[in-house]
Amino acid sequence: MLNIAQAYPKLEQWNKVLEWGQKAASCDPKSYLAYNQIAFAHNKMKRWDEAEAAARKALQIQDNPISRSQIDLAQKGRNAEATNLQAELDKAAYEAEIEKQRLEEEERQRRLKEWEIKTGEAGNGNEKAEKTD
Repeated sequence: MLNIAQAYPKLEQWNKVLEWGQKAASCDPKSYLAYNQIAFAHNKMKRWDEAEAAARKALQIQDNPISRSQIDLAQKGRNAEATNLQAELDKAAYEAEIEKQRLEEEERQRRLKEWEIKTGEAGNGNEKAEKTD
């Protein structure tokens, strides 16, 4: 079963890797390799918490570098997702602020034109050009 779980990554069928890794772990609960396969599959599916839990289970059975790297990968994946989410939120807030400023400027321009019409200072626009020359 573990061999089958180890064959599916070449096909990128992460659900099958997970399925056969779980079957291998159920038959041999002391197989750290089975839990490493489970952690690997969860990491590939971006299920960071499950990946870390499986890798920690493998470490409890036997200290090994693969489990440590799976934990590190899960933590980095979780952090990257959080960073990307924050960047999206920051971008949305920035765009909302720009839109707010644009609307405020449009309102200011509208009020200015309204005031110019009301006070009789509205002209054909040439007065401003002549004054700047």
